[in-house]
Amino acid sequence: MEVDADNATVSYNLTHGDMDAAAAAAAANKGYQKSMEFVFEVVLLSVVGVFGIVGNVAAVVLFSKQGIQLKFHRLMMMLAVFDLIYILLRYSN
Repeated sequence: MEVDADNATVSYNLTHGDMDAAAAAAAANKGYQKSMEFVFEVVLLSVVGVFGIVGNVAAVVLFSKQGIQLKFHRLMMMLAVFDLIYILLRYSN
């Protein structure tokens, strides 16, 4: 590797072995990226979705069983219902 401090440029001399190592590193990076996509898009999103479903069902049950039905309680119950519908439709794809 050559560094020219006056022009602040860096040039690399790649040999055949360096290109093979670079290709192997790129393939490993792509595999790592795919596994991280799986973790975030499938595993964590599913866990958050399950907590959302459980929490919204609990909120609907809690707000529907209260003796005094205030407008706020009805509003929160409807918010939980629509949130539950959104989560279920989001995961149906």
